[in-house]
Parts: sequence; C-alpha cells; structure tokens
Amino acid sequence: MSNRLFLDISSTCTGYVITSADKDVTILEYGAIWFHKDDKTADKCYKLYSFVSGVDDKYSNMEQVVFESYSFNLKNPNGSLVCPQLQGAVMAAAKEAEWNIEDITPQTWRKQCGIKPVKTEKKKRDYKIPTEAYFRGRYNIPGKIISNVTGNLRTTPNDVFDALGVCEGYYRLTGLTEFKMGEK
Repeated sequence: MSNRLFLDISSTCTGYVITSADKDVTILEYGAIWFHKDDKTADKCYKLYSFVSGVDDKYSNMEQVVFESYSFNLKNPNGSLVCPQLQGAVMAAAKEAEWNIEDITPQTWRKQCGIKPVKTEKKKRDYKIPTEAYFRGRYNIPGKIISNVTGNLRTTPNDVFDALGVCEGYYRLTGLTEFKMGEK
C-alpha cells in the first residue's frame, strides 16, 4: 500500500485529497486549506509547506504528491503569479519528505473523469458545475466543511472537487479505476 497527496492549488484556497492505493483507491481524507484575506504570499507558502510536512508526519508510507499543473489565468493574473510560488513550497516540503512529485493538467484529469464543460450565462465554458456534480454523485461530500481560518462551517469550495479530479484522473491514467471513501 502506498499513500499519496493530491492538491488543487490556488491563491485563495487549496483543495486536498489523501489516498491509499493498492488494487483499488481509498480516499482517507479530503478538505480545503483556506488562506486568510490578509495572508501575504510568504504566509500562503508557509501554510502549504507546513500542511505537506504535517501530512508526512500523520500518514505512513507517503510516497508522492500530485498537483494540478500550473496554467496562467489571463482573467486573474495576480492569482496566477502566486500559484507557482505555492507549488514551489509544496515541492520543497515533498522533497524534504523524500516523496515523488508529479503534476497533471486540468485537461487530462477532466478527460480521464469524463467531465465536459457546460455553458452558463456568465461563461462560455464552465467546468466547476459538472465537476462538483460528478463527485457529489460518487461520494457523500457535505455542502459545508470546517474552515481552517475561522473554525466555522463554510461552503465546500470547488478546490475540493478539483482535487478529487486530480486524484481520480491520475489514478485512471495508472490503470486504477476502483475508488471508495474510507472511514472518517
């Protein structure tokens, strides 16, 4: 059995999934790491570095971190500039833990999961709605989860569903197609 960490890194919130895999994939944990509105880039990097280090301490047999590939968002250039730095913090923590590091493009994981965009009034192509629907249909994901910033319930962010996509898309590429939610 090997354990892996999957991340959907963004400038406001990072979704994560921790798995154990052998012949099938068990989701051990999932959630979100929100950043406080006053967090500077260094604060965000430190939070992700600390989170990855904490995962290494909590789970044995951690082998790898897989995150969504960097892509520049013309509509949010400031957020796009932060993401490579956040990925660097994750890679530094993974390197220290002696994990393998991989990335997967959004196009690849969406294709592996069979997720197609929908048209909305605001956007020509929206992947958030079908991604959330796909994973809500597969797993009992609550509508709200506890915020690491406030300690209060917050709406489950799209980043959690995207992290599930990174996870499932990656495993489908390796030939593993059976997924289950572990005991919480």
